[in-house]
Amino acid sequence: MSYLILIGSVGGYFAYNWLLSNQSVEIASSFAYVNPVVALVFGVVFFSESFTWTQLLSVIPITGSVMLLLTNRIVRPKRLVSG
Repeated sequence: MSYLILIGSVGGYFAYNWLLSNQSVEIASSFAYVNPVVALVFGVVFFSESFTWTQLLSVIPITGSVMLLLTNRIVRPKRLVSG
């Protein structure tokens, strides 16, 4: 339980503050969405927790949405000059 407090809360707090200071707002805001996926992978790899199909189905849209957020730059159409 103490690793959840130390790594999850305190580590997440410092990581988020570092992101706000050193990266763009888009990357810093994606931290909130990526954090549960990282926690899931951390639990599976280091604590031998189970990984179910339901979890996989939840990870896919989260990861895809963050990828779209970070790779999709706003492309604005050129304004036509009427003249």
